[in-house]
Amino acid sequence: MVCYIGRKNYQACMPAMLEEGFSEVFLGAAATGYLLSYAIGQFLNGMLGDRISPKYMIFVGLTGASAANLLMGINRIAPLFVFFWCMNGVFNSMLWSPVIKAYATWLPENRRHGAAVWISATIPVGAMLSSIITSVTLKLSGNNWRLVFFICAGILFTMALIWISGITGIKNYIKWITQQNQSVYSEKPQEKTEDQPQKKYSLLSVIWGGGVLCVIFGIMFNGILKDAVDAWTSTYVYDFFGVSASDAALITAILPIVNLSGAFVANFINNKWIRNEITTAGILFGVSVVSIGLLLSVGHMNVILAVLLIAVTTSSMLGVNTMFLTFIPLSFASTGRSSSMTGLFNSCSYAAAATAVYLMGVMAAADISWTVIIWSWLAVAFAGMTVCFAGKGIYARNKHKFD
Repeated sequence: MVCYIGRKNYQACMPAMLEEGFSEVFLGAAATGYLLSYAIGQFLNGMLGDRISPKYMIFVGLTGASAANLLMGINRIAPLFVFFWCMNGVFNSMLWSPVIKAYATWLPENRRHGAAVWISATIPVGAMLSSIITSVTLKLSGNNWRLVFFICAGILFTMALIWISGITGIKNYIKWITQQNQSVYSEKPQEKTEDQPQKKYSLLSVIWGGGVLCVIFGIMFNGILKDAVDAWTSTYVYDFFGVSASDAALITAILPIVNLSGAFVANFINNKWIRNEITTAGILFGVSVVSIGLLLSVGHMNVILAVLLIAVTTSSMLGVNTMFLTFIPLSFASTGRSSSMTGLFNSCSYAAAATAVYLMGVMAAADISWTVIIWSWLAVAFAGMTVCFAGKGIYARNKHKFD
């Protein structure tokens, strides 16, 4: 949750930075650089996460993200903003995959999916806190966006200290539960544990053999709607409806409030009726098709209505994200590739989001109407729905192959 305070703050600060003279293309380049750095880091750190303890990776990630935020506030040289925000992306990429690894090794099997829903719910909570912290700080400080980064840096570093001390305090439990999980897997000759595999599976064999190849394409469309749309929502509200920078940050706090329901709704649909994560994702993409269609037809009437419709889209995408980046990797915990799989999927997601963020910035700077940009969102949602429904049968036939 805390990591989102130190990564969503940038997009909430973008309107205030525009007022100070930064261009939309420059701000979009920094946001794109972050997402690309995060994407590359996710792939590499996902593989490292299967080999290095989450205890150390998460501590380094939080500490480095704190330093990056501090440097964003201090810096006065424009090109370095891109470098420091890319640095933030690298350190943030050291967090999610190790968390999934920790769930796969430090929790009993019957507790993992329930915990996964709650960890996904922390994403919108962190984003909401980031929006509130940014909005209040900008309002009270006269749009001093640098102060936002200083405050977020302090929060991240405090959390790093809490994490390392807390995990050290439960080291006996971690040792015990790891041994318990190993003993459970050892009763099944075809399975393996995260730390002591009985049979070596490559990441490619798990992706191909598990029937989740379509997830690689689906997660790209998910990344565009979850992160690229989210990154430009404050600027869309600021540009299209003419509200102030601080009010734009406050209004867009609606998004994480609504997003909070996404993971829980997705879990309910999947467990109650569907029992196929990819089918559930396809349904949620369909919800986004409807909400974006309504945004095009009636969203221009009122800023709150427009943000609520965007929130329905991003909430649905958080549900898709929960299926793709949490539930599916945890389902393959016995292969020892949960962290690598999460890293690969997250890398694809953020690579697509990075490209979309940059292109949206170019389009906005070229005075292409927001209506045209929103039509592109609709096309992405429809493509995501199509990919999921095309791949659901293959996944259903292969999801238990490594059980």
